[in-house]
Amino acid sequence: FLGHHDLLLVYLHTSDSYASISSFTNAIAIDPNNSGTYYPRVLAPDYLGPNSLSIEDYTRILALDPTEPYSFSARGRLYIDQGREEEGRADLRTAVEIPAYDANTFYNRALAFADLEEYENAIADLSASIALYPFDPDSFEVRGDVYWEIEDYDAAIADYRQYEKLTGRLRGHMQERINSQERSFKFEPLLILIFIAVTIFNMYWRFGRRK
Repeated sequence: FLGHHDLLLVYLHTSDSYASISSFTNAIAIDPNNSGTYYPRVLAPDYLGPNSLSIEDYTRILALDPTEPYSFSARGRLYIDQGREEEGRADLRTAVEIPAYDANTFYNRALAFADLEEYENAIADLSASIALYPFDPDSFEVRGDVYWEIEDYDAAIADYRQYEKLTGRLRGHMQERINSQERSFKFEPLLILIFIAVTIFNMYWRFGRRK
């Protein structure tokens, strides 16, 4: 399997989709009872575009290992994308009910909470993941995105800055959001002055004219 896995990485980086899927399938044929052999093929759409095998592969993974929330949440999102809302939400609900004891499980469960729009639970799981392993930039990115969703912009930007410390860069959406907040901060003093001026004018207009 390792030989095939090395080939998969090469194929992904060269975007040779036919060779990639073929090598993924060969790896699965060699070791079909190992859930790990399915992940390269099921993750191929991230690099190569849609893959009709994705739901089928996640189903096989879950038959072999029903304790990993990532596969439930990923299959759930695929179901929802296909308009199978009830099945999708059922998978997401199963994902968040899996007990979490390690950083990876907390992180993957948080993704399902976020998809269910249960943002406080997502933040709690991401915070637990970060407490167990504070060197994973993805946890800070996702938690920052969730904070932004609930309009806690200061917390979101703090997480984006932590992501930047760990990776040396910001993703595009992070930079755009930070820039938008900095622009709003620049305008706040001006808006306060305008408000004061308008208030004084209104007071003069109402009371000054009576004299």
